[in-house]
Amino acid sequence: MFVSDSPAAPTGLAPEPIRRCTGNTAEALCRRPVPRDHQLMTPQEELEARLISLDRLRELSDQVGTESCRRFVSNFMSMWEGRFTRLHQAVQQRDFDAAMDVVLSIKISSHMAGAERLSALGAAAQDLVSRRDVRGLEEMVIAVRTCGAETMAHLNQSDPFSVA
Repeated sequence: MFVSDSPAAPTGLAPEPIRRCTGNTAEALCRRPVPRDHQLMTPQEELEARLISLDRLRELSDQVGTESCRRFVSNFMSMWEGRFTRLHQAVQQRDFDAAMDVVLSIKISSHMAGAERLSALGAAAQDLVSRRDVRGLEEMVIAVRTCGAETMAHLNQSDPFSVA
């Protein structure tokens, strides 16, 4: 699978169907690349992040070593279903404390693993939890599920560490 860190490059996924990463706040996530200057992203630019950032993975790999980075990404993927299940249950039960715990976990771990869209959805979900926006959270759960599945499939099908 083709993976590139070029801001104009495709994410490596086939042309997307209409139903990809659906949801009001998530639709923009599936369409535009991230700007080069990651530190100065506006909230809208953050929502327009690409699926996987090789720059972020390289940064983590430089910090902890390639094998530790691979292990982290592998653990991130193996923990995904549990994280999503916790989010879904917290939203269904209107447990805002549990929802905040899991959206922070999704946001931060996704960011570290280079999963920019998923991290941006986590940040958007964090805002919804803070506002106790149940309807928005219910829609966000759908977007998070879809984007999470795409992210895990992408990470399973490619080896981002093989790109120099």
